[in-house]
Amino acid sequence: MFVDSAISTTLRAATALLFAAGLTHKLWNLSAFRLVLGQYMRGFGVVEPRLLGPLALAIIAIEMTVVAACVWPGGGVAAAVLASGTLVLYAFAMGVNIVRGNTLLDCGCTWGDTRQHVSGALVARNLLLSLLAAAIALPTIERELLPIDIASIVLATLAATLLYTAANSLLVLAEPARGNVR
Repeated sequence: MFVDSAISTTLRAATALLFAAGLTHKLWNLSAFRLVLGQYMRGFGVVEPRLLGPLALAIIAIEMTVVAACVWPGGGVAAAVLASGTLVLYAFAMGVNIVRGNTLLDCGCTWGDTRQHVSGALVARNLLLSLLAAAIALPTIERELLPIDIASIVLATLAATLLYTAANSLLVLAEPARGNVR
């Protein structure tokens, strides 16, 4: 199966934007990210605070690498593997915490004061996103991108961003009222 270069470029741009936003979110408030990460790790039975700094830096480095691979012309397969694998890892981490009853855990997916607890819907969302990211690795029909293609890529990336944001907001609104994170 071959994918048109405009579609491949759109997938790469949307994936880069998703990871760049997540990366910005983490760097904007590193202490909050470390707190959420520590709560996730408790679900795995890891309570050693000394591990959080290096683990947070490793996650940040992985997300930076995903963004770089998405924008690097020869990075399609690397981008697909890293992005898809990272999203599956995040889904797995949420799933483990759900199974262990740690459903009050903030997923770390939203900006500002909005909290979003882990849920099966978020696990499904990440698995769907991982499939879309994996599609970056599909062979591409290379051709010159025309101005209409570039406009289509920009608008499709914007539409994907708005759709993701709207879907995520609906998941937050649909969430039953719960107490604080354990």
